[in-house]
Amino acid sequence: STRRRRAASSLLGRPVPRRASAYGSLGSSRRRPSSRRYSARSSATYLRRSGRPVRRQRRRIWPFVVAAALLTVLVVGARALLFPHGEAGLKPEAEIPLLDMSAVSPEYAPRSTQRADWEKGTLPHLYQKDPVWSDQPYAGGTVGVNACGPTCLTMAYVYLTGDTTYNPPAMARWSDDNGYSVDGMTAWALMDEGARKLGLQSEQIGATTAHIKSVLDEGGIVVANMRPGDFTLVGHFLLVTGIDDRGLLTIADPNSPYRSSRKWKASHVLSQCEGLWAITA
Repeated sequence: STRRRRAASSLLGRPVPRRASAYGSLGSSRRRPSSRRYSARSSATYLRRSGRPVRRQRRRIWPFVVAAALLTVLVVGARALLFPHGEAGLKPEAEIPLLDMSAVSPEYAPRSTQRADWEKGTLPHLYQKDPVWSDQPYAGGTVGVNACGPTCLTMAYVYLTGDTTYNPPAMARWSDDNGYSVDGMTAWALMDEGARKLGLQSEQIGATTAHIKSVLDEGGIVVANMRPGDFTLVGHFLLVTGIDDRGLLTIADPNSPYRSSRKWKASHVLSQCEGLWAITA
């Protein structure tokens, strides 16, 4: 103890050096703060004065994590309310104001490219639900309900040949007459055997961007048959008409001007494909 050392030093006649501490010399009256008043702030003050490094307190990140989670839930919920059918699955009555279209009836009534404007090398936008022909018969129903296949083939045929002989109802009758309609649907054979009967070249290709780009670069067009998803509830034909440097696809959907007006990630479209055909002249 300090007192014993001092007593011993007085007996021996020599001083005992005092050791320094973080709180002053042993003889100093300066004391460490009591445990009740001791805090991280006072500790940091003592350590700074003594030249020792100060340990920083860890920041609490859980409030930021909770805030980010709540923001994500709000964004997802708002998106679900605004787009209850998905980005590509808006109901017809929701599509009409987006396209600034004037509906001639309460039903969905898209307008197709006028026949006078059809020409080779320019894709006409044709819609099976166009009121000009939507009520014409096809496959035990109507063109408006069942004729996505004949409508796609009509667009491809006009684009590649410039021949305006066939419009969607005429192509639908041709499909019926040649046995390419089965149980209210269009058989896949229309896109290969049927296309060849019309003087076109057709072959089935793999569902890759490389195959699609190769066909489009050669001036052809791609027909896609889609599974239930963004484009259909049962099955559907549409055209792939372009691909840009970012890998985004341009399509011509015979059932939706809205879906035809936007670009799509290739992976998103190809993941829903059942079959692809390269159609060339």
